[in-house]
Amino acid sequence: MSDDLDGTDMHIISRFTPRQAHSAAGRRVAETKPMHHRDGRKLRTTGRTAQMNLKVRPDFRDHIVAVAEADGIMMVELIEAAVEEYLERLGR
Repeated sequence: MSDDLDGTDMHIISRFTPRQAHSAAGRRVAETKPMHHRDGRKLRTTGRTAQMNLKVRPDFRDHIVAVAEADGIMMVELIEAAVEEYLERLGR
């Protein structure tokens, strides 16, 4: 690995760990983990079915991911709240 990796890079890399072996114990561990906040099943139950693709700066995306993870919410919830606050500030 390169010597210029910082803590954020290492956090991202650490999330890509090898899967556990296919065994009953491995399945139990996987089944007890909480659903990731970006899981599509949760989005469907909230009525979020339309996809919207945006190109943003990498640092902006990293910031959105960090804030959403710190607050324990989905990125879409953070963006929806930001747009609502923006519209309130404009009086719409």
